[in-house]
Parts: sequence; structure tokens; C-alpha cells
Amino acid sequence: MRELKLDLPSVYPDLEENRRFDYSVLVDVVDTGNFVCESYGACVTSRSSGERAAISHITVSPSRIDELMRLLVRNQVGPLHLRDVVDDWL
Repeated sequence: MRELKLDLPSVYPDLEENRRFDYSVLVDVVDTGNFVCESYGACVTSRSSGERAAISHITVSPSRIDELMRLLVRNQVGPLHLRDVVDDWL
């Protein structure tokens, strides 16, 4: 599994400088037997406490994981609420 950390200042220039969380896209390879594809997940880490939450295999669509990550960053979703937001989003 790979973890791609979002560079928030360049992706979201209007975001507060003192953001409280780091966000990453998790990329895993899934072999179904007939074909191989990438599966995407999300990870949120608290800068102050180091608390981390990760959910793998949310979607196989790059555009959908981008949509989810934008939602998480825009609403400053922390590790504690990651599962609830993803469940609602799905």
C-alpha cells in the first residue's frame, strides 16, 4: 500500500496556515484474478495528538476519491469523525 500525502498549501491556497490535520490518499493494488486495479482509501492524522484514522478500499475511482478528499479537507474532518463522514458519503 502506498500513502500519498496531500500538499494542502498548493492544492488549497485559501486554507488556514495552521491546519490541524494532515490528509493522505491510500493506494492499494487489488488483484481479482481476471484483472488488477487500484483501490483508494483515505487517512487523516491529527497534528497535535498524532491520532490517526485510515480507511482502505473506499473506491476504485480516482475522481471519487478526489471528491471525498476535497470534502474532508474543506470541512476539516478529524480522525475521530472520518468513519462517519465516509459512511455518509457512500
